[in-house]
Amino acid sequence: MTPATHLFKELLKRKIQRVNIIVTIQFVSAIALAFFTNFSINLGMIHTRLTNPAGFLTEILACFGSLFFVFGLILFLLTISQNERLNRDQTWRLIPITDGKFYIENIFSSFISLIYFVLVNVIIVFILLLICVLFNSKFRQNLGINIHPSLEFFYVIIVAILSCFFMFLIASFLNFSSIAISDFLPQGSNRTILFLVRLLIIIVIIGFIWKINSVFSFYDFFTGNFNLVNLKVTSLNSLVELENLMIVLFVIDLVILALNLFLINHFFEPEKK
Repeated sequence: MTPATHLFKELLKRKIQRVNIIVTIQFVSAIALAFFTNFSINLGMIHTRLTNPAGFLTEILACFGSLFFVFGLILFLLTISQNERLNRDQTWRLIPITDGKFYIENIFSSFISLIYFVLVNVIIVFILLLICVLFNSKFRQNLGINIHPSLEFFYVIIVAILSCFFMFLIASFLNFSSIAISDFLPQGSNRTILFLVRLLIIIVIIGFIWKINSVFSFYDFFTGNFNLVNLKVTSLNSLVELENLMIVLFVIDLVILALNLFLINHFFEPEKK
């Protein structure tokens, strides 16, 4: 087993453990939310709004599905934070691979862990749905599932993936570049200077994204009137708009990835413990 493969497995193992904890909390929260929504305790007696006990399973299903977005966002933010901690960790950086390879392994293991989170949620929802169909006749009668896979849906998934990588990469770029710049300034460890440097970098990033969008629009590269910064779509052809967005995100991701690899290989040193 190569060092890179071993590193990827170890990183993925740690991140999947966190996903399992998050999903467990999500499921327990769904049960608690369903209980307190449909049951009340008065004078030591439990009262329920449900006419059919099997309806409680339906409530759990609805609550669990609703909490997916909340816990998905929490996991995403925790993953970004964990990525940057690992990038600074001296112990992990001692593994005999290049810093650039370590960074790529870190990013991709995080992405796989998010895919795992989605798959676990889908499996749990499917199991709950199956139980509801078997034990809740009213739910079974009213259930209607229409699945119409389309190219547009496929494009949306690609945009979501590219957006995920964009957030990972932009967080790393902000971290790498701000620390690299502050190291060359007087009192580089000063938090005020670090904050000002990061604020300046954020402004530059916003300007860069705006410029990319303006350049593509100026040369009429896109068909339609799509504006990335304002997140407004005015063209009638949604497929073309999604294709435009995919191209912009892909280009930006490649540029930021190249910058991050350059910074981590030449300027970003791990913290000493």
